[in-house]
Amino acid sequence: MMAKVRQQWVDGCRDHSGMIAVDSEALFDKIEKFAGYGFNASHSVAYTLLSYWTMLLKVRYPAEFFASCMSVLDSDRMPALVGDAAKYNLRIGPPDVNTSTHRYEVRRDAVSGKGYVGCPVQLRGQH
Repeated sequence: MMAKVRQQWVDGCRDHSGMIAVDSEALFDKIEKFAGYGFNASHSVAYTLLSYWTMLLKVRYPAEFFASCMSVLDSDRMPALVGDAAKYNLRIGPPDVNTSTHRYEVRRDAVSGKGYVGCPVQLRGQH
């Protein structure tokens, strides 16, 4: 694959800018060397930023964080999420036919005012 791209690069440099083959090959070698590092580095930065913002949300807004995670992740991940929420002193409330919707939501306890995650109600026919 890279050999084909290399030849296209060399031909393009010659056709569009008049660069000689030796110079365009040397430039291609530098670009190819950086590509092995640059691609991985850019992804590392992106994952680092994603991890940072995810942890910030988890620490500052735990009820909202866990409600959103529980709404989008598979049920096999629920035990771990519930255990993790307990470490944040966050209660996962049972479904309530009066207030529950189709997703996990943040609710406030009427007595203490503390936030908790309310479970969804699954209607008949839903899987």
